[in-house]
This record gives sequence, structure tokens and C-alpha cells, in this order.
Amino acid sequence: VIANRIWQWHFGRGLAPTTDNVGIQSPAPEHLQLLDWLAADFIRHGWSLKRLHRLILTSQTYRRSSTIDPNQPEHRTAVRVDPGSRLLWRFALRRLDAEAIRDRLLFSSGELNATVGGREMYPELSGEVLAGQSRPGLGWEPSPPDQQARRSLYAVVKRSVGDPLTEVFDYSNKTSPLTERPVTTVAPQALLLLHGRFTAQRADHLATQVAADSRDQTEQVQKLYRAVLQRMPTERELALACETLAGFESDRMATSGRISFRPDVPTSLYGDYRRSLAGERFLLGPDESWKYFSGVWGGSYEGIEVVEPRLGPFALWQGGEFQDGTLTGRLRMNSSVEYVTLIGRAVMHDNAWRGVGVTLDRRSKLAEGRDRTTESETTIAVAAELSSSVWIPFEWELRGPTSRLRLQEPRSGDVVLEQTLNESAVSSGAIGIAVWGGQVDLEDAVWIPADPRPDAGRKTTEETTAAMDLARVRVQQESFSLPPGWIRYDGDWQRNADGSWHVGPNRGAKLLWEEHPVTDGEIQVELNLRSDNAHIAGLLINVSDPQVGADNWYGYEVSLNADNQTVFVGLHNHGYQMLQQQTVSVRPGEWHSLRAVSAGSRLSVYVDDAKSPAIILDLPNRLTGQLAGIRNWGSNVSFRNFAVATATDRFVAEWPATSVNMQPVRDDNQWSHRQALADLCRTLFNLSEFLYVE
Repeated sequence: VIANRIWQWHFGRGLAPTTDNVGIQSPAPEHLQLLDWLAADFIRHGWSLKRLHRLILTSQTYRRSSTIDPNQPEHRTAVRVDPGSRLLWRFALRRLDAEAIRDRLLFSSGELNATVGGREMYPELSGEVLAGQSRPGLGWEPSPPDQQARRSLYAVVKRSVGDPLTEVFDYSNKTSPLTERPVTTVAPQALLLLHGRFTAQRADHLATQVAADSRDQTEQVQKLYRAVLQRMPTERELALACETLAGFESDRMATSGRISFRPDVPTSLYGDYRRSLAGERFLLGPDESWKYFSGVWGGSYEGIEVVEPRLGPFALWQGGEFQDGTLTGRLRMNSSVEYVTLIGRAVMHDNAWRGVGVTLDRRSKLAEGRDRTTESETTIAVAAELSSSVWIPFEWELRGPTSRLRLQEPRSGDVVLEQTLNESAVSSGAIGIAVWGGQVDLEDAVWIPADPRPDAGRKTTEETTAAMDLARVRVQQESFSLPPGWIRYDGDWQRNADGSWHVGPNRGAKLLWEEHPVTDGEIQVELNLRSDNAHIAGLLINVSDPQVGADNWYGYEVSLNADNQTVFVGLHNHGYQMLQQQTVSVRPGEWHSLRAVSAGSRLSVYVDDAKSPAIILDLPNRLTGQLAGIRNWGSNVSFRNFAVATATDRFVAEWPATSVNMQPVRDDNQWSHRQALADLCRTLFNLSEFLYVE
């Protein structure tokens, strides 16, 4: 039986056709003597599976070609007598299994991580797959890109959820034993290889490499063939590939001014999984010049959080902050779109945007102006047809306290929406877009600032024109995620509009200030544990040997605990020990002051405006690390006014507005050619030569 199964593994079909039932009731093997000989040889050589594999793989039978040459009389005779090659006169075409196809895609693009051993890898799941779970994301976690590129051997497999890439290629039944995988040929396989996200990422990576290595089109096509098919193209294939590439390039050039946004998460997610996702996992869009955010999720029930569709995933263009200007272009919504919001003067506030917006509500057929610069949102709405799958020209002007939107609806005529904003809305911020329900395309979207001069927070590497094309202008962030002088150890830290610093509910996220080390002195911060997720957050003092991880450092923690209404001091030495805690009033949603004063072996902790310390602690063997900072444990928390004071000086940390570099405008010809190379690469992925063992 084992000899028959190993033969089946290599040939796709066993010598005995029923691998799960080799007995007197099963059909007789085509080569009974060969099967008996393999079994006897296997026993004679100590039941060595390695030797049995080597014996089969080095045999003349295994090394035969699958090609049929009609010009050879013996081939014509063999096809007539044994068309299915039951007698093994040629090697039968055998498709690679699902895992091998995934690994070959990674190998072809040069991304395969061949590391042996280590922890498991979690494949990336799309929103459609997550939506099929009763608790979307429960028991799953995102793996970093280098781990995503590991061999399929290390992929996590669960009965309730599967990777579409492997399942479409007949990945084995996960609920019961299966002796032989079915091999099907269905349309979704070709569609996934042409349009699947995993395949597109591999093709983009390979195309970028090829375009960087050579500028000659013929050489680029040859490099693609070598990488994907492990051979050079024939003259006919080369000519056909170059012709196909030219067609792809022409198609891409026609859409060079288009950018698309599509949410890739279901309406509900398991809370821990949602908080572990990066912003770009919530909304798919351009890789360059845009920053993505999860939006507002709430209503937790049994750990499940539900999206607020009008405040769902959004993206902000990183080209600077503006007050007045005009956004023009065309937009197209597919039939699944529920809401699309154009955002202006936006700043981050926790996980949401604050600023001015115009929302197109396809469910209610309304165009809605939104002033979200304060806690209470002000809205105004007008009726609009908002047709799907058609291009709708738009012009949105922000001028002082006025927001004015004009839509040229092809079916119902022009729609004009004008809103008078609050005084607080007349401020600078980013422009962006929020989408929920389906895909939205923007074409020729151009932002025209009222004042073309760079604002104070923006640096330019070259003189730019007033109009900025959102699809073509490239932006490089200089100080996007951290204030100067600080080092991050986990957590997605952001700057709020009021200059405070915010981090979501990560367990163990911390920032350490290296600019002003201190051993004895005063460390102070104000913090606001948000009411939607208030647990533990506070100060770190006397820190040394910091690493990523909740307890991976030496030093002391001085934190507020909203769950049990205490302030506490804990010792971290790559482990954790509670030293002392005291009951205090911790009010989620309000700002609290936390101050730690250290002198010699004594540590005093003050909360809010109290004149006497809440905790006085003697530390005879006090640690002497010189770093101080802030940390979070599972909370949605903001910090401000972090300060360090010694006997002679006091230093207050600041987080300035983001500084960016405007890069040269994208070259459409180069972009179109690189995209066309990726399209050709996906075409090669679909060839039988790539998918089958010959």
C-alpha cells in the first residue's frame, strides 16, 4: 500500500487505481509485478522511504516526457492503443498541488522565504473570507510580510476558514481523511491567477525588479520567462509577448490618471483581530502617498465589534495640510457602494477623522455636507440620484467657512450642495476619502490649493505647480509616525489635531524618549483613557535594555488602571512584578495628570492635583536606567504634555506637524510599462507550463 501511495504522489495516479482500498475487491493493478517488486525492494532495504523515493525519481519511467510527437510512428501507435498512458509509455501531465502553486508563485517573484523551522504563518484573509465566519477573525492573526512569504508548509490550517488561493486548487478536505485529492479545472482558478490579490502582489514585485534591471523590452520579456517558466522564450513566443505587452501598456496608459479604493473587511470583526490589523488592510488603494486608517468600530458583543459605516475605513493623502482649495475630478461607484465621503481639512482624532466632508449616500440617494470639527457633527443634505457604474464629474470647493459641492449627475442633472461651517472648521488639514460597501474609482482627481505656496509644515524638493494630481504626485513622509527623539516599541502611534499623541489598544505599546536621559528627577504626563476602551496606561521610568514586547525591558511602570480604579508601580525585568498600588479615581474620557518623582531610593507618585503622593515607595536596590517614556496596555489612550525635569532643567516633548517631501511627478510612461509587465507576468502564471509537471 505504501509503495502504491508513493507512486501515486509522483505520478498523480497509483499502480493500483484505488489507493484507499488495495485488496481482492479492488481493480487489479495495471503493473502488478512492478508493484510487488517495489514493495519487496522497500522491505529488503530496511523500509527506507528515502530510498523508495530516489528509486522512483531516477527511473526511466519517471523521466519520460509528456510530449506527443505526431511525426513519430511509435507515438501515433501508442496514442491509438493507450491514449491515457495506462502502460506508462509517456509521463502523464500532472498539475502541481495547491501548496506547490503558492510556493512557486513566491519563488518566481524572488520573494520566497526558505527559512526552516520557527512559528507558523497566517495567510492573509480577504474580507469575503472573513465574512463567512460567525466571529470574523477569531483565532487568526496577521503575519508580517516576510512571514507571509514562507513556504505553505508553515501555513496555519483551520477547519472553519481557508486560504482561497489553495482551496480553489483543490486543497484537501480539512474535516476528514482523504487518500487522494481531486484535481479539477474550473474558471475560478484562472480568474484568481489573473486578478487575485496574492497573485497581483507577486507579479508587481517581479515586474518592478525586471523594470529596474533592464530598460530593453526584449530583455525584460526574457527575464520574465526565465523567472516564471525557467526557460528562454522561443522567437515566436518573444514576438507574441512583445505584442501583448504593447497592448497591455496602451490599456494601462488610458487609466493612468485613475485610483481606486475598496474596503476589504466585513461589517463586523473580532475585536482583538481588528486591533491587530494595519490600516491598509481595511481599505485597498494606492500604495504610494496615502495613509490608511480603520475608522470607527464599536458595539462590542462577545468580543465582536461592528463598523460605523459613515465613519468607516478611510485614507488621507500625505501631500500636506491645506485650508482652502478645490478638489475636482470624476468618480464612479459600483453597485455595492453604500457611502463615499470626500474629506478635507482632516486631522486624526483617535481612530476617526475630524474635519469637513461631503458624503454621497447611495442608500438614501442624498448628497450630505458634514462638519465634523467638533464633538457634535453638523450636517446638511440635498437629494441626488447617485447612479452606479457611471462617471460623475465633481467639484468640491473649500473657501473659509463655506463648503460647496457640485455634481454633474448624468441622469438627474447638476446637484449643488452648499454648507456654512463652524468657525472651528476654518483650519488646515489633509484631504482624503472614506469608502464603504464597494469600490470607488477616482479619475483625474486634482487638488488646487487656494494658495499654491507650501505651508509651514511641508518641504518641497522642487518647485511644484498649484494643481496636484492625486494619482501622479508622489509623497515621501519624513516624520510620519514619531515625534523627534523618540523610539517606538510596538503600537500604531498617531498625532491628534490638538498635538496630543494617540495609540490604539495594543498590549504593551511603548515610546521611549532618548533625547533627555534622566535617573533622578521628575517625569510627568497627562493621559486620557478613552471611554470606549479604558484599561491601563502610564509612565515608564529608569528604563534600560528595551525591546518589543509587553515586559521585555528593565525599569519601572507607573500607570493608571481604569478597571480597578488604582494607580500602581510595577517592576519590569523581562517579566513583571507588582510593587504597590493605591485606590484613586480614574475617569475614562477625562484627562488625568500622572507624576513620578525619584530621588535616591525613594519613588513618589502623584495623581492629578493632589498635594500629597498617592504612593511612596522605598527601592533599596533601585534600577538606574536613564530612559523614560509612556506605555499602553489594551487601552485606547491619548497622551500630552510629557515632561522630564532634573535638578537644573525641565524639558517638554513636542510632536510637530508632519513634514513631507514632494517627489517628482510620476512618469506615466514608466508606470504604464511597469503595470503592463505585471499584467504579462500574471498571464504567464496562467499557462499550463507553469501549473503542471511535464
